[in-house]
Amino acid sequence: MKKHFFLLTMVWGFSWAIAIAQAPQAFSYQAVATDDLGRELTEQAIGIRASILQGSPSGPAVWVETHALSTDEFGLFTIPVGQGAAQGGGAPSFAAIDWNAGPYFLRIDLDAAGGTNYIFVGATQLMSVPYALYGERAGRADAAVYADSAAVAQRSQQAVFADSAAVAHRAQEAIEALHAVYADTADFSYLANQAAFAFQAANADLATLAATATLATTATFANNAAQAQYADTAGTALDDLDKDPANELQSLSISGDTVRISDGNFITLSSASIFNAPGATLDFPEGTENGDFVYVFNSLTVPAGKNFYITASQSELRLPGVGNALGRHFTSPSLPMAPAGTTVASCRCVGFLIDQSPYINPVVIVLQPNGGNSYQVPPGRYFVIKSGVTAAMPVSFDNAVIDFFSAPVKSLIAPGGVTLRNPNSEEIILTGYLKNNN
Repeated sequence: MKKHFFLLTMVWGFSWAIAIAQAPQAFSYQAVATDDLGRELTEQAIGIRASILQGSPSGPAVWVETHALSTDEFGLFTIPVGQGAAQGGGAPSFAAIDWNAGPYFLRIDLDAAGGTNYIFVGATQLMSVPYALYGERAGRADAAVYADSAAVAQRSQQAVFADSAAVAHRAQEAIEALHAVYADTADFSYLANQAAFAFQAANADLATLAATATLATTATFANNAAQAQYADTAGTALDDLDKDPANELQSLSISGDTVRISDGNFITLSSASIFNAPGATLDFPEGTENGDFVYVFNSLTVPAGKNFYITASQSELRLPGVGNALGRHFTSPSLPMAPAGTTVASCRCVGFLIDQSPYINPVVIVLQPNGGNSYQVPPGRYFVIKSGVTAAMPVSFDNAVIDFFSAPVKSLIAPGGVTLRNPNSEEIILTGYLKNNN
């Protein structure tokens, strides 16, 4: 049976250190090997060739290395890219790669028999994490900390980036931002029901003044609000040095995703969500407000660091170098998106270029005719299929061909774990993006 390799998940692994520690010259790549029916190749010797390509998925190789290893009981394997057996490329060593000269793409070839008869299985763009190797040379990362779906630990100058998890190197410290504490469960340690903030208590002698001026710890809180006497169990009265009772009362307000305190600071609750961008939808998840709109008469190569969203086009265009020589691509059910380095040709179309986001992972997938290969959506993510299929050229979900086009289709979404195949006699090229479920 002919063997194929399908990406299940990738983990870009780095060893981060505080102060002067040096980043290792490697990153981890993890995946699952399966056969053409999606069954894992368990406890089996395999050969892997990993190539770092510059500029595009078909660009020149700056580094090539090989690995001989075995899968585990689940078909899972891990390789340290950068520490394999060197096979050539433009760079004299992995450490000499200029990560600032990207974009770069990781190409994987597999010999399921454990030899060197490699078969191409896919190429994906290195979005952010490997560039920590460049950050070692840069000496300083001012962008602080990114997390894909939640917590931003803003007490690090090491520019730690995590693709799909909450970053908190010290779980007890969590996050400090502008005098406010943010937690996923919406706890704010400075917000207490309907109480007050004591930001202006002179010499910190008064902790909190309630709106009704009545607070008791174990004894009495003075009846005279102007004097604000606080009596402990021993009856010791403290003098409020600030005699104005009005200026200690502050109000909270919320507008959109921003919470404010009067005469004070503010915090943003949900800035980590990409769908907060103006104009963001499933079709245009990175929004439209900051896009550079362009008209393409024939061809366009998407610049580095950009995604190209087409908003109007003919029913077909070409993606040279993707799939077979023709690169025929249908512009439905929605309209295509193309990541940096992709060339769009035979396209009389309009659209916009927008900066890439760490929360959106654009993909271009080639499905060979008659189920010759497949693509499994990584668990915990979903795949928004922007373009590439029609009613006459459908795609199968878990080997079932469904007539999704019985009614107008706006967004075709494949959940995590679903396997896509091409039941047609002609190649299909899909464009779209992967997004975490949360």
